[in-house]
Amino acid sequence: MFIVDAHLDLSMNAMEWNRDLQQSVDEIRAREKGLTDKPDRGNATVSIPELRKGNIGLVVATQIARYVAPDSIIPGWHSPEQAWAQTQAQLAWYKAMEEQGEMVQISNRRSLEIHLAYWNDGDSNDYKPVGYILSLEGADSIVTLQHLERAYEYGLRAVGPAHYGPGRYANGTNSTGEMNESGLALLREMERLNIILDATHLCDDAFWQAMDNFHGHVWASHNNCRALVNHNRQYSDEQIKVLIVDDHSGVRMGIKNLLNTAKDMVVVGEGGNGAEAIELATTRNPDILLLDIELPDQRGDIVMRHIHDTQPDMKVLAVSSYSDRDYILGMLENGASGYITKDEAPMMLLDAIRSIINKGISWFSPRAVKNSGIPSVEEQTLTKREVEILERLILDQSPQEIASLLGMDVEQVNKYLKLLMRKFETESIVSLKHIAKRILSKRGS
Repeated sequence: MFIVDAHLDLSMNAMEWNRDLQQSVDEIRAREKGLTDKPDRGNATVSIPELRKGNIGLVVATQIARYVAPDSIIPGWHSPEQAWAQTQAQLAWYKAMEEQGEMVQISNRRSLEIHLAYWNDGDSNDYKPVGYILSLEGADSIVTLQHLERAYEYGLRAVGPAHYGPGRYANGTNSTGEMNESGLALLREMERLNIILDATHLCDDAFWQAMDNFHGHVWASHNNCRALVNHNRQYSDEQIKVLIVDDHSGVRMGIKNLLNTAKDMVVVGEGGNGAEAIELATTRNPDILLLDIELPDQRGDIVMRHIHDTQPDMKVLAVSSYSDRDYILGMLENGASGYITKDEAPMMLLDAIRSIINKGISWFSPRAVKNSGIPSVEEQTLTKREVEILERLILDQSPQEIASLLGMDVEQVNKYLKLLMRKFETESIVSLKHIAKRILSKRGS
């Protein structure tokens, strides 16, 4: 069996830990006996001969060099230029391994096909070179975007914008906050060069922002499931499953095409009438059902009532050509989680799905709110004091400044902010600020 290892810090082990990876693991461990300069000395687990023994013929091999600010508690290089120089030393090691016949760089489809054929030709793999796809873990060492293009020219094919803590382009594990403008520019240049985005280590805020802004190839080379390892380093089960029921195939196709642009959603089924809606809701178990009101065999509110009675936890968003008050209230009374008309902005549909699933709130489009008299979610849930605090938060005022302006204690302001973050199911002030901008702009319109 030909095996691929999706993440190995080979050059860091060679250049920073001074491990000769051409030796066996036993030889490397023996050489480190008694050394205490780094943790886990004497416990090496990987070398090139051991990869061959395991029939691991292809690895995603990293360059890694973190820049750290003066007040950082995380170790790293004191300038991006030093970090870049370190990655070049690591690159030199990979090239040295190529010269020795130990490794071969895989940088395009043709080289991959040749390598796979060579490793699967039936001959012994004991002395065959291990293929490597070059990846950069953490983009701090990319001094400028011109450096990224230089890296692409020497074979870099994947980049993870962040590592641990705050970074120059994105925030990583154990930190919060969205990517800065430099990070977004990095994503655009990666997309232009067809470099893979490695989403590993991106904090939640940066992850979702990257999914919205990057349209190239994405992988997560070394992640676990948060359901198994409950830590922000791992991924949550937030990819939304969507079921579409509409009697017009063209409408279903349009919605599918829209949802396919959202990397946090996947369509698990579609139907053209009420009976199919009920069956698919049971067999496919979607997170949310997009349901038309007028179906050939039965009305949407009757389908809605059946689903609500049999699967009370399932979320249903009504998607209709009608915006009459009776239609809207009929769906709401039978358990719908939201209502949107088909002629409203397509991106509004994505916002509705995310609000219903991720925040657990009902969502009605501006037209539905206007025609039905239903108060908006924000009008239902925000107090006057909460509005005052959010208004100042989007002005980048600190808790201390907000407290002074509103005649409150800083502790009280922080309690309000925590309650607001809980209400909108976010873990960072940056995300809360973006939510506040959206909410308050709607209230002002």
